[in-house]
Amino acid sequence: MIDLVQKFGGTSLGTVDRIREVCSLVTDGKRKFVVLSAFSGRTSDLFRIATEVQKGRSSEGMSYTSKLRAHYLQTIDHLYEEASSRSKAKEFLDGILTSIEQKTKRSLTPAIEKHIVAQGEILSTHLFGLLLRERKEKYLTVYAPDFLEIDEHNRPNETHLQKALLKVVTENPDVLYFITQGFICLRSDTREIDNLERGGSDYTASLIGAALEVPKIEIWTDIDGLHNGDPRYITKTKAIDQISFEEASELAYFGAKVLHPKSVLPAQQKNIPILLKNTLSPKDLGTEISGKIPPKNSAKGIATKEGISMVKVLPKTPLDGALLKSIFEIFENYKTPIELITTSENSVSMSVDREEEMASIRKALNTLGKVSVENGLCVVSLVGNKIIHTGQVNKIFEIISKYPIRMLSYGSSENNISIIVPKDHQKPLLKTLHSMLYG
Repeated sequence: MIDLVQKFGGTSLGTVDRIREVCSLVTDGKRKFVVLSAFSGRTSDLFRIATEVQKGRSSEGMSYTSKLRAHYLQTIDHLYEEASSRSKAKEFLDGILTSIEQKTKRSLTPAIEKHIVAQGEILSTHLFGLLLRERKEKYLTVYAPDFLEIDEHNRPNETHLQKALLKVVTENPDVLYFITQGFICLRSDTREIDNLERGGSDYTASLIGAALEVPKIEIWTDIDGLHNGDPRYITKTKAIDQISFEEASELAYFGAKVLHPKSVLPAQQKNIPILLKNTLSPKDLGTEISGKIPPKNSAKGIATKEGISMVKVLPKTPLDGALLKSIFEIFENYKTPIELITTSENSVSMSVDREEEMASIRKALNTLGKVSVENGLCVVSLVGNKIIHTGQVNKIFEIISKYPIRMLSYGSSENNISIIVPKDHQKPLLKTLHSMLYG
């Protein structure tokens, strides 16, 4: 029924030439869902508008709206061949920006802010649709909140998702290309626009693919797949040809920016391969994420994440299940997930990646015992199939023993060794480990 799902990120839609290239990649005759992010930089512009209004600086917010208009007008003037397409695009843009301006005149609630930010995806899909229309393609723009709902815990309504998508597909048998927005969705309890957090378009694509049980999901960015190191810190990294769902999930969770951490699970549950491809070099193989069992134990890659805090609790009473439950409930109340945890007979240490909530969390934890918090840390994670059995583990531990380790975690997953160190040791540790593993 549907051959595949393709997702294109903002950088893939960053210029007129790239938008046209994406159009060529999409229109290959295969029936598909196409998930689009906002054009490169536009989501940040919309966040900036909302932030300025929230701070009471409406005039500054309006100045950013003017800049936003200029960016889109430049794209529109060069993207289309027909005057009618440019006219329709500008009319739609005016309507969106007028709506934003009206909403910024009110008291900015979280719901209004999310509505403003969602307009980046609304615009990208509409403008892309006009390009398909100009090229006489059989397409339909589908509004993501009509099929993608999340509850107060950010969990998608998978039953509604599948039912709504199948209805759209079966009722439009002549449509080849279904175009929809990534990132945005609907809150089922408030019936207001919400979002899947930054980078959530990958998650949208995976959810659609799983609901429709497509043969393949393609995620297109400006890099040729998952790399064996973080290009921000390490030169001469290489793309990984093939990686398991479990390994890819670990790399994404611990900092690999190419893939949203939540995007692996829906595809994994339906055993649908995910292919990471590069719009700047579409003939490159990219990275295939699948259920294939790796032929040998290996260290596939190193990921890193900054902004880590470590919390240590010395409880007033013996550490038991009830006390751990109380600790977890405090973090849940502040919607702050625990990333890594270690326990001993009389203490528990946890790492989190949301430093902004730590003051409130610490105050709540003080009722349970003595609490210490250390900020300014990072996590470095080595990921690979049964990595502890790679034969390189002795060398790995020899290297990390020379650094001021705040926490070391292995065991909850056979695919991961995670080390927490102060931020100023991040780059040298990454370089040393990468050099040892990959030369």
